[in-house]
Formats: sequence, C-alpha cells, structure tokens
Amino acid sequence: MAARPTKEIELSSQRNYRKFTAKQKLEIVLAGLRSDRSVRDVCREHEIAETLYYTWRDKLLEGGAKELAGRDERQAEKELQKRIRELERGCPSPRRTSNGGPPASSAPVGSLTSAKQVHEDRRNRHEQRIRPAGRIA
Repeated sequence: MAARPTKEIELSSQRNYRKFTAKQKLEIVLAGLRSDRSVRDVCREHEIAETLYYTWRDKLLEGGAKELAGRDERQAEKELQKRIRELERGCPSPRRTSNGGPPASSAPVGSLTSAKQVHEDRRNRHEQRIRPAGRIA
C-alpha cells in the first residue's frame, strides 16, 4: 500500500470575507425585488444569507427615500441636525448616580441653587441614610 501524501491544513487567524461592491449589492437587491425569482433563490445563487440581502435592501430603500425627498424636507432635516448639535454643545453632560439614574435634587425643577446648598443637601441626605431618625447608630 502506497503512502498518501500528507496535506497540511493551515488554520487562518483571520477569516476572509467576500467584499461586494456597491454595484454588485444593487444588482443583487434589484434581482430580489423583481418578481420573477424568490429572494431565497437570489441569495442561494450569490451565496449570501437572506438577512444580509434584507439589510442591503433596507439600506437601499432608506437611501433612496432620502434622495427622493424634496429640497424643503432635506433642508428641514439639516436644520434640525444643526439645532441638535448646538443644544448638545451648550448643555453640560448629565451627571448620573451610582444606580445609573439622574441625580436626586431637593430643589424644585427650574430653580437655581448654589453649589454650597447642593453640597449641604447631599450631606444631610447621606447622614439620614447612615443614622435613621430615632435610632442610635
């Protein structure tokens, strides 16, 4: 019996993914949108997952809707995005408590309190948690 040549198997540290161009993606999605073949058949032919096909389709339709929007709609969206950026710049980042919620404040909403008052309120709340009323610590 002759010995078979051994074939070395190399394990790749990185998986090689196929890269599709925008034109290829468009052709695949359009083939699926036509009613002559099912999406499953198109995906099998191009060896892609159906979820990938639907992701590409959704992106195509979303992008097309943006391009088909009128100039007024696009301008309004740009103005809203600009306003959001302005508000984000002018607003300090919210401080969170240890449980992830917004900080508790004893002051009514909209009133301005000094840093000293805030500090005193926090200290008082902390002391109340440590020594409940009527009990000796």
